[in-house]
This record gives sequence, structure tokens and C-alpha cells, in this order.
Amino acid sequence: MSTAVSVVMPVYNGQRFLEQALDSIVAQTYRDFDFHVVDDGSTDDTPRILRRYAARDPRIILHTLERNQGFAAALNVGCRAARGDLIARMDADDVSLPNRLERQVTFLRRHSDVGVLGTCVQVIDEDGRLGAVWPCPAQPGLTAWTLMFTCIVVHPSVMLRRSLLERSGFYPLGYTPVEDYALWMRMAKMTRITNLPDVLVRYREVGSSLSRAANERVESESVRVVRETIGNVNADMSGSTEIGMLRALARHNYPRNAPDTARAAGMLEVFAKYVTALHPLTSTDRYYVRLDAGVRLWLLAAVALSKRSPSLASRLAWRSVVMSPVGIFPFIAKVTRRILGV
Repeated sequence: MSTAVSVVMPVYNGQRFLEQALDSIVAQTYRDFDFHVVDDGSTDDTPRILRRYAARDPRIILHTLERNQGFAAALNVGCRAARGDLIARMDADDVSLPNRLERQVTFLRRHSDVGVLGTCVQVIDEDGRLGAVWPCPAQPGLTAWTLMFTCIVVHPSVMLRRSLLERSGFYPLGYTPVEDYALWMRMAKMTRITNLPDVLVRYREVGSSLSRAANERVESESVRVVRETIGNVNADMSGSTEIGMLRALARHNYPRNAPDTARAAGMLEVFAKYVTALHPLTSTDRYYVRLDAGVRLWLLAAVALSKRSPSLASRLAWRSVVMSPVGIFPFIAKVTRRILGV
């Protein structure tokens, strides 16, 4: 039986929140989907819960792995079995709002040039209490650009075109725990990527934040993904160091000295050159990429000035004007908002 959408959800020992996740998909206002749930060798009560749900809803198709194979491998089992032209992702501890699938299907049918569509998400804790809303760019050029600094497409909120996923080779293995980031960077060369600006998924955060070691692993693998994406960098740059500095800059951690600031600016221009060359982007997309790159160069110029390097600051200011003549205005607005605390 053919369906328009396949929802794919891997689960490993997810009994605690599994029923909430399943209920949120079963109750979607959009009905034309099948639901591929991959049990990745669970040893808790997950298999019993899944059998119970599958027995009462024929749209739920179970795939049981005898042993735990890992997140990306389990995802690929579900995605390869998917029947729909569109694949929606779901995680076993999150909650999709009732109109999530309907909103995403409607958008993708109206925008054939977009191949990957996320949504804004709101954090919930283990007791279901609502937390922060994560902002996300809803303009495709800015999404591709912002991906260079952080994974701005929230994985369990995504709906994508199955044909593009097949062309990309499905989820890449060997990038734990940033398989999704590696895939988005790969697919950004093939299609436009964007987000719906509304919260359509509640994203579960349980317990404290990741350990230091886990955060370091995420950052190290993310830098690797970016470096592999842009290919060779300037011979006088090590690459990973500059990429790391730019990612830190996005978190308001500024270079320690003028030489580091200059190196970060050089890598920023490599980023801009790479992203503006992406064939899926429109001229409007490229305008906004250069505008945001110009704002970031102005920020680095301000950092250089704070490091008592006025000559570097003036050079970076000029390079910002070349990148985007109007970049100074959003930069001033951003600084003003920060000063005023608004």
C-alpha cells in the first residue's frame, strides 16, 4: 500500500517516554502515513509496548534488530523500508504537536525546491514542563549558512524527500553523535533546507546537560564535518582551529588575541565563499548569506579593536564592506540591542 509520508523512529530502551511519542504520531491530523519503528535491540519493556500499539494501529510497522546496532544504522533500516515520498523523523522521547505532519506536507507540496524541512522546537523536561523555544532560521540561505556554525536543523522535527535521502546514501555511519549534522551538510549541496517558524515539536531534555566529555565529542565531530564539507582550506590555516574559533564566536566566545581574530576572519570568508557557491541557493539567499557574513566580520573587527589592534580592525571593517556594503546597519542594531538588553 502506497502512502504519502513515512514516519521513522528508532528506539533503544525507551520505555519511559515511548507511549507519549507514539500517541503524538498516531493522533496527527494528517492521516496518510505509515509509521516505521525500529527497535534497536531493546532489553526493557519497549518491545511489549510496541507490539501493543502495532496490534491496534495497522499504520505502525515494527522492525526488530536482534542486537543494538546504533542510532544511524537503526535509522537507515527504517528509512530504507519507508514507502512514502516524504520521510518524517521522530524520536522516542519527544512529542509532535497534532498538526505537525499536516503543516510540513503542505509546505513541501508548495515548495518543490525545498528538500529538508525542520520546525522550531520547544524544550520539555522529564515531567513535561515547557522550557525554552529554540530559534531557527526560516530562510533557506540563512539555514545553509548557519549550519556552518551550528546544527540549526533539529533532527526529530525534520521531514525530507526520500529521493534526496537515497541520492545522498542515507545516514552516514562513523559520525556518532552528529550523524544528522553530517547528513544536512551533505544535502545542503543538493537541495534547499529551511525550517517552519512555528513550534511543532516538543524536544525532551532529561537530567543535566551533557558531560564535558560528551560535549567535547560533539564539538570535535562537528568541526570534522565542517572541515570535510568545505574541503581544502588556505595553506596557512590548520582548518580545524579556525573552524572551532568561528563556532565558539557564535556562542559569544571571542578569539583570545589579534592573530586568532585574523585567522577566524579568514575562515569566515572561506565559509562565505563555499556557501554562496552552493547551486541550490537563489540570488536572494546569497544576498542574506553575504549580509550575515558582513555582520560577523564587523564583530571580528570590534574584537580586533578590543585587542588593541586598530590596523587589523580597519582591515576587517573594509573586508566587511566588500562582503556586504549594508552589513554595518544590522551590526549596529545587534550591538544596540545587546547594550539595552532587549
